[in-house]
Amino acid sequence: MFAYASLARGFVDSTRETFFTDVLLFRPGHLARVRPGARAEIARWYELPASSDGGGDATDRFEELFVDATRLRLVSDVPVGTCLSGGLDSSSIVSVVAELTSRGEATLGGAAVQKTFSARYADDPQVDEGRFIAAVAERTEAERHDVFPTGQSLLAELEPLLWHQEEPFGSTSIYAQWCVYRLARAEGVTVTLDGQGGDEVVGGYPHQLSPFLAQLVRTGHARAWARELRASYGAEGADAARALFATALRSALWSTPAPFQRAVQAAKAKARYPDWLNRRADIAPRYGAAVASTRRGDKFAAQMVWDLTVGLPSLLRYCDRNSMAHSVEARLPFLDHRLVELCFSLPANARIENGRTKAILRSAMLGRLPSAVAERRDKIGFQTPESAWLQRELRAVVDDVVGSRSFADRGYVKPERVRELARNPAGGDPVRAAALWRCVNLELWLRRFIDAPAAQTAPLLHA
Repeated sequence: MFAYASLARGFVDSTRETFFTDVLLFRPGHLARVRPGARAEIARWYELPASSDGGGDATDRFEELFVDATRLRLVSDVPVGTCLSGGLDSSSIVSVVAELTSRGEATLGGAAVQKTFSARYADDPQVDEGRFIAAVAERTEAERHDVFPTGQSLLAELEPLLWHQEEPFGSTSIYAQWCVYRLARAEGVTVTLDGQGGDEVVGGYPHQLSPFLAQLVRTGHARAWARELRASYGAEGADAARALFATALRSALWSTPAPFQRAVQAAKAKARYPDWLNRRADIAPRYGAAVASTRRGDKFAAQMVWDLTVGLPSLLRYCDRNSMAHSVEARLPFLDHRLVELCFSLPANARIENGRTKAILRSAMLGRLPSAVAERRDKIGFQTPESAWLQRELRAVVDDVVGSRSFADRGYVKPERVRELARNPAGGDPVRAAALWRCVNLELWLRRFIDAPAAQTAPLLHA
């Protein structure tokens, strides 16, 4: 089931399973007790505190904790820098670092000036965040360092990237992060602050909006729901109509008995599972039922916990593998346990308010960020021109994989359907390109770690 979930939706680290037999993950907040002559005992040692109203002025408390979390992570006897994507999270860290150092409340481990490290795409303005990066660097007087990943450079570094990641990864964005950490190391920086965890803690993902709206309906806050709907989608039009229908439908569904919810989720999962996957009929319903069992109670709160404890671990693993491959230590202020506990104690409108995601972070950073960054509604992150790369520089890799006997014999997919996908990986839909990359990446991983596990230098491609 694990490999199918990875292929279908890009889910990894969502269960205790890994891609290696008999190798299991620790779930968040768990530990192992090992006693002589006895089996290891797995036990939970930490849980998020029960929700409350947070108490006091939440924005002031958040600001205080965020600044302190950043200050603590600047303590170092080696040079410290920052990863800057141009988004709200990393830009906030860069701004707070500049404040702390200018006031003499923190140092950069001996570095004379704050260095920032960013991935850029000169040929694709849709995923390039250069203007936001430049605005933050100019305001904070940081020393900018940019790297420009390309499909050709990914092709040249595909083998070491796959080796260091150790398990399949669902997006070429992982390569962009790899390049950023390599750049930091080349500039003599061995500790970086990074914005990982911000979306999960303060609420920055677009998919969090739907359960937020649905929960307002379920709890009878019709006026608040209408206000947030207008702020998020506009007063009228197709988007507003779809949101209206979706929130009403979800609210009705989530008020039904749990067995009915599981049956509906199983049916939805089967319908949505890609038709190029084998075993759709038995794998998809099991996955759908598992999702239904974890999404009970407050739907927005459940989504936030899901993102923190199920979605985030894979991102942290990617980050850890990429940074450690270049001997860089990544530190994450947004995952300071005090900050996490505060945010999960607050009401939903501390995260989403008047159509704004990350409401509490925006309020805390008021006046600190360039307006172009502070008012951003879009989200790019470490995206790459994946569709274009698959059609151009990575074309030979795609052809090698989908045309190989090993790919056909694995049994995970229907090879003829994936070949159709490969003939037009973009097709006007980035979801198609992402699906094709997951198929290619899994096959390359199988060749390296299963077919030839002891031969790191064995060729990945058959051509």
